[in-house]
Amino acid sequence: MALNYIRDYQFFMNQESIQKAMGCLLFMKYKNILPQYDEKRWERLIKQFKQELYNVYCFPKESPLLSYLKCGITTLKYLILCLRCPICNKYMQELSKDLLTIQKLGSTWIFRISGELMDENNPPIILPNNQVYSQKSLQQTNQQQNRQVQQSRNLK
Repeated sequence: MALNYIRDYQFFMNQESIQKAMGCLLFMKYKNILPQYDEKRWERLIKQFKQELYNVYCFPKESPLLSYLKCGITTLKYLILCLRCPICNKYMQELSKDLLTIQKLGSTWIFRISGELMDENNPPIILPNNQVYSQKSLQQTNQQQNRQVQQSRNLK
């Protein structure tokens, strides 16, 4: 390709520049030049450019829509497969293969003051002021202060 160029445009170049160009072509080592034009180098340059673009304009590295999808998929993904489950679909499985599965099948309440778990052994109780307390903490408060706390409803 370079030789064809020189043949076509040698009339516009002087003899000395033609000799230098031909000498470079004849004695050039291609091993030193090939890594500069390698496809991997271009891919690396594209990645660096995108990273700088994201840093300069504060773009998230992952699309917000993809983040929301991952959150939704994670809440639906169970260890047990179901036939009508949208996540068990073969197309969704490809999208969700790297995501974690949900660990709990039910929610739990933790009492904000004592940090105790409210469950069937320590049920939550709603007082007339619409505040939710754990039964054990109310019993402890009653014992410490020697007074009765009115129980409105019991949520079992």
